[in-house]
Formats: sequence, C-alpha cells, structure tokens
Amino acid sequence: MLYRIKLNGTEKEKLVKGADYVQVKNDQIYYYDSIKNGIYKMNLDGTDKVQIYSPKPEVTMNFYVDREHIYFYKPIDEDGEEGKLYSMSLNGENVKKLNDTVSNLQVIIDADEEYLYYTDVDEHLYKVDKQKGKEMKITDQKFSSIIVDKDWIYYLNAGDHYYLYKMKKNGEKNQLLIQKEISDINVLDNWIYYKLDGHEDIFRVKTDGKKNRLFSKHK
Repeated sequence: MLYRIKLNGTEKEKLVKGADYVQVKNDQIYYYDSIKNGIYKMNLDGTDKVQIYSPKPEVTMNFYVDREHIYFYKPIDEDGEEGKLYSMSLNGENVKKLNDTVSNLQVIIDADEEYLYYTDVDEHLYKVDKQKGKEMKITDQKFSSIIVDKDWIYYLNAGDHYYLYKMKKNGEKNQLLIQKEISDINVLDNWIYYKLDGHEDIFRVKTDGKKNRLFSKHK
C-alpha cells in the first residue's frame, strides 16, 4: 500500500493499494497497480486515478517515467517472447518497441537526456539510446544504487564492499569517495546524501568527496 505523510510525521494518508515502481514526476504519482495489473497515474493527494497502460494478465513489468515518455519493460509480451523494451507517451499512446535484448532481470535505474541506465543480472552497467534502442555496456565492474547527475554517475560499488564511487558516464575517471559500506544514496545540489549500512543516521558529502559530515541524527 502506498501512503503519504507530512515531513513532521503527521497526517498519514493511504493513497492506493498494491502500488509498485512508484515514481513522482511532473507533479503526478506514477505507479504499477499490481492488483488491477496496469500502469496508473494520480494526483499527489491520491485523486483522479487514471490507467495509462494495461497489458494482458500474465504480463508483469517495471517502468521509468521521463519528461515526455514512459519507458517500460515486459518480461513476457503478448506473443510469449521475452526481453522487450518499449516506450510510450505519458498518456499511454504511441507504444513503440525499442529493442529485443533486455533480459527479465534488468531494471531501469536512471536516465538522462539521451540514455536509460540499467544493470544486468551480473550487476554490470548498461545504457540504452532512448531513440534508437541501441544498447551499450559501460563497464564490467559491479554497480548498485546508481544516481545519474549531469556528467557523473554516483554509485555503490558492489565489487568493493559497497563503497561510494563516482565515474564519468563513459566509464572513465572512476574515483573512490567514501571508504565505508553504504546502503542508500541520493544526490541534490552538489551534495551526496547517504546512510551507512545497518544505520539510520543520514550523512552527506560534497560530490568531490570533501566536507563529509553527519547531516541528520536518527531519533
């Protein structure tokens, strides 16, 4: 079930049952309704629920909402085939297949103006051209919790104790930022916010690795 709550912990409200792959974009909440089996959107207060796309009952999917399109992946399409990546407009029209190479264990993690970014079953990082569907492996190293921001990719290195790293989008200039095991990251205004594995305190560090400090103490 999807809830919303004030930042001070008050006014908890249930918005919808069975919501997966929830994303807040364009002042709307987009989600996959696992009960009704379809992609929906609604207002931030839970009103005006609208079905955008509904596959056949046997189909499950994950998706990524961008500025003008929704990119979604169907492990099994209507013809019973596997590994198809599609795009469509925000209202569910103009559905188009992008490529045939995405496996059923790959999930779109982030995007920029040109590419979608995702990891494969071995946690290797790939990017896919939004227009042409061309797929490219960026590097063979293992990735987790990827954030794409401007010219850099910030990530937890699954092959190095989940330490915090950053690298250029082409895989170059790989840099270690925090040599501690980290569970969650986010990036905002040249700061990286993170949690240490097993702890709830929030820390932050500049995107160049400087000014590492406690940001919020868990109570």
